Amino acid sequence: MPKVSINKFNGGIVNDPRDPSENVARMVTGFDILTNAYKMSPYHDSESGDSSASTSKKQNFCIALRTGTTYSLYALGVVSGTGRAEVMYKDITTGAANDLDDATWTATGNYQSASGSTNFELFVYYKKTGLVYGAKSFTHIWAYDPDGGDAFAETHQALTYTNIAQGIVHSKDDVLYIPYDNKIAKNDNGSWTVAAITLPTHLYITSITEFGNYLAIGCAPLSGVGDSVVFLWDRDSSLATLSDSINWGSETLKIIEEVGGLLIGISTSGGNSTRFQDRIVFKYLSVSNAIPFKTLEGGTATVLPIIKQKFNDRLYFMMTISLNGSIREGVWSVGRNSPNDPMSVVFERTPNNDTALTGGVMKGFFIIGDYMFISYVDNSAYVLSKTNDKHRR
Repeated sequence: MPKVSINKFNGGIVNDPRDPSENVARMVTGFDILTNAYKMSPYHDSESGDSSASTSKKQNFCIALRTGTTYSLYALGVVSGTGRAEVMYKDITTGAANDLDDATWTATGNYQSASGSTNFELFVYYKKTGLVYGAKSFTHIWAYDPDGGDAFAETHQALTYTNIAQGIVHSKDDVLYIPYDNKIAKNDNGSWTVAAITLPTHLYITSITEFGNYLAIGCAPLSGVGDSVVFLWDRDSSLATLSDSINWGSETLKIIEEVGGLLIGISTSGGNSTRFQDRIVFKYLSVSNAIPFKTLEGGTATVLPIIKQKFNDRLYFMMTISLNGSIREGVWSVGRNSPNDPMSVVFERTPNNDTALTGGVMKGFFIIGDYMFISYVDNSAYVLSKTNDKHRR
């Protein structure tokens, strides 16, 4: 058998051990294989990212303007022993207290909700109003002032929901859009429209993204059986019709994002006893068709949260899946290095270095520069890890 020298690694992981590609592997974790295609560079290891993680339970993150021209990293957690929202921040600096290289978070004034239970799927900053928005108790949108000067707005906007997802501010109109159930609420500089568009009642919205002039809206069937759909909406609330609808297949669509000019969707198949093994299916939009380009299959306990982040033109997401006989849990990415390269899927980071979790549950993450914060549950305890600036793996 001739020897083959493998010196290029940017193809990511593959499910098929017989895949003939020379730049792929069954599994790669904890290495940067994309910055330099001919070099595997280990990431820095992780360390504690919150000295009060077990009680604060921080699970979602955003960047917001705190004072003057100073932006900070904000985290959504809970008031200790309750489900009430608590928002704390870190400075986007290093080498001083309360910054990216330590485990300390601090509070502004008026940083805690006084009632209800917060929802962790929504945590978004809207500069036009100068507020951070979240949801609570299936009845309201709350609002928090990032400089702490105004009182925590417990019932900022009435909004009855069963399912809610992360909102975005569309760059074409500078309007905040928040998906919930089968509707999109919009906030135009403080003026709310709670049902700017209403979609078919058998669907619920899992993810939205900016896609050119459109708002792409990813939906899954409430029943768990049937086809997922992506709608393209031109954001015109005066019209009841949509610009396009794309059948996204029989899998449950969880995440959509524009990556490298393509609309990418990540779906799950399984989890409802209809399949012998779970599948994670990656597709991209071509004209009006969703085209599969990667499938991962393994186990029956796959979990794909809807949290996502686009960074350096790659889509990052969290996932727990059994591959090659081992549980793989942490932060993954999908994208391509150049327009001529195929899409690659990479298992980027584990939450706790090489230590396996006990009953691990992925909660949230955020990337800022070379730092990654990962929120998770290990052995029933909430943990927040972050990149260690001193040591590589």
